[in-house]
Amino acid sequence: MIKLLFSVILFLLSYTVKSSPSFLGAGLGPAKDMDVILSANPPLPMLNYQENTYKVGVQPTYYKGKNEFILFENDFQGHAFALNYSYAHTNKWGLFANFNYTHFSSDHTTNVFLKKYYLSNIKSDFYTLSGGIHFQLLKQKGALPSINFIGGPYLKLIKFSQSYRREDFNKNIELDFDMESNPTIPGLMIGGQMGWKIKDKFIINPFGFIQIPISSECKSYEVTSVRKDSNNEAGKGTCPETGENGIDFSMFQISGGINLVYIPWDLSVNITAPFIRLAIEDYTNGSTTIISISKSFGDFER
Repeated sequence: MIKLLFSVILFLLSYTVKSSPSFLGAGLGPAKDMDVILSANPPLPMLNYQENTYKVGVQPTYYKGKNEFILFENDFQGHAFALNYSYAHTNKWGLFANFNYTHFSSDHTTNVFLKKYYLSNIKSDFYTLSGGIHFQLLKQKGALPSINFIGGPYLKLIKFSQSYRREDFNKNIELDFDMESNPTIPGLMIGGQMGWKIKDKFIINPFGFIQIPISSECKSYEVTSVRKDSNNEAGKGTCPETGENGIDFSMFQISGGINLVYIPWDLSVNITAPFIRLAIEDYTNGSTTIISISKSFGDFER
């Protein structure tokens, strides 16, 4: 009886891993981790408003790392660039526009029940455009901080491709194909920031954002070439939540942190981003190196 039960569990787990596009999308996991880390330090709209002033923030980033989590290991690297423009139409409100680009490349290996899965040549490009209104609720007065709210739509364009291969215990190839998916995900972004200026040298600047997708996150993928397909499996699989054929591009995201701004140079760094990185590294048993800096320009009030 125990042997039969074990065999049933083994079959169900093997079937789930074989057919679920959540595994086909496993290479997206570290990309999403990096998206969380990088989103924790974006260039922000202006904190204090003066009519007809503007601010431009730019942020280049380079990163690399490795994850070793339970049954898989994953080496990755990439780069990113973010650009934010904000304009104060009055002393209370204005408009902002934001562009983010992240490139991620990786190779991924997984062992499950005597089978080995390879996801190689993983490439992900994320292009995010957003814009909307920012509103100043309070301007710093003594111990009271400046408080702003921002909100508006966003559009995320994703280009994802990889090679998939599965081998049995004897290293015989059972499945080997290339695939790609290029979904577009619209959504809404809501957030805010606050800040305390300290002796005209520094600003302590906490912030937080929520990105809410407003379309199905199960996106179809295309098999671009097949080298081996013993059981006619290429291109098959279902999203766990909907049962649709595709990959789960879940993009709901909460991010935030605390920026430290050095006013004379208009440079900022997120002093909480390292803790977010360490938390993800602890969870994935991995390591990450990130080089990033944010620089601002404009006639906005410092």
